[in-house]
Amino acid sequence: MSAFPKTETKRGVSRSYVLGIFMIAVALSLLFGGSAGSAPVTLVYGSTWRWFKQGTSFCVQQTPEQAINVFCNASAQTEMNNLMIKLSEGDIVDFHRVPITTTFQINNCSRTPCTGTGLFQHQDLTFRNAFFQYSGAQILTLTCSLCVAAVTPSAIGMRFESFTLNMTGRIAVTDSVSVSGFTGAQFLNWNVCCGTFQLTEDTNSVGASVYSGWSVSNTGIGTGTNYILQISDLTAVKNSNFIGIDNGINQVGAETQIATNVFQSVVGICVNIVDSTVSQNTFVACGTAVNVYVNIAQPNGDPSIIGNTFTTNGINFATVAGVNPLLFGNLVLNGAPFNPTGTFPITVTASPFTFTDVAFVLETVYINGGTIVTIVKNGITIFGASTGDHIAVDLYPGQSIIVTYTIIPGMTVDEF
Repeated sequence: MSAFPKTETKRGVSRSYVLGIFMIAVALSLLFGGSAGSAPVTLVYGSTWRWFKQGTSFCVQQTPEQAINVFCNASAQTEMNNLMIKLSEGDIVDFHRVPITTTFQINNCSRTPCTGTGLFQHQDLTFRNAFFQYSGAQILTLTCSLCVAAVTPSAIGMRFESFTLNMTGRIAVTDSVSVSGFTGAQFLNWNVCCGTFQLTEDTNSVGASVYSGWSVSNTGIGTGTNYILQISDLTAVKNSNFIGIDNGINQVGAETQIATNVFQSVVGICVNIVDSTVSQNTFVACGTAVNVYVNIAQPNGDPSIIGNTFTTNGINFATVAGVNPLLFGNLVLNGAPFNPTGTFPITVTASPFTFTDVAFVLETVYINGGTIVTIVKNGITIFGASTGDHIAVDLYPGQSIIVTYTIIPGMTVDEF
């Protein structure tokens, strides 16, 4: 008996032979990716795309173990545009600090099929380790153009992480980085140095952005009316250092949180706010008489200045009429006017006499003797007629009392 199994044939062709040919074809298909008409490798949620240079070309490689896709182009911008239509939600683009020396745009809707509302709305993308060294007017644009056109931003949860911008030689006064059309974007661990720089979030961004871990040093803004960061609604700026700059942060929107930052050697205004919370920051050694560390730009805001440390020879705090900020737990080592000076007498003028807390610290006003008709605080009568009494009234910064009298009383203020 033969050692080999019996093989049935039909028209001279062995069944085992046919099966063997089929298995070889399958193996070759798996090895070489199929025929020219087969579908491309399926993109995986959370893939990483790695940039590198190949000669003078910019290349991108998808890096999960099962993928070997490589794309190259002589233009960094063209390569970026081509890449955007390949990304899936949750993907990471790692620039690996490949130097980019031309104007660059990361547009979440830069190519077709981005032609109408509801298309190409990527979320949760991460772009990291980018390095820009360019002295032109516009350096970087981060945008979701479909979101802008559709009014309602859809690019949620975008992360721009560990970007380095060397502004050496840049003297332009225009925005160097513009942000448009994002909701809840995160800008983490950016390093900006030298030349002029300004990042602006426009009104197409709903806001809720986070700027954290920034280091900005030896950087100007080209003109005295601009700021390093011009931020939108509900934005947080935290855990960052702004050293040797012109103007710092300008609150364009509402309800911003500016916390645990260091502002040092700032030529102009550190923080220009409307109704922000400014807490646990350090403002130090800015030295000129025109410095304003915290400036409240508009009346009727509701700002809170809490737990900050002020060490300066300039102006620590300034506001406009009608603003009553909450001030609590701030440490003032030197600088005016946000600096308690103890107890001193008040010169009382003709009745009705108005006294306002303009020192931006808490005050107690003592009213002694005389004949009082009324004492009004912020439009409310708090004391009626009295003679020879000793009255104490506490004032927050910006609050006032109006003393109406027939016989002049003595008045003293205690700042603390």
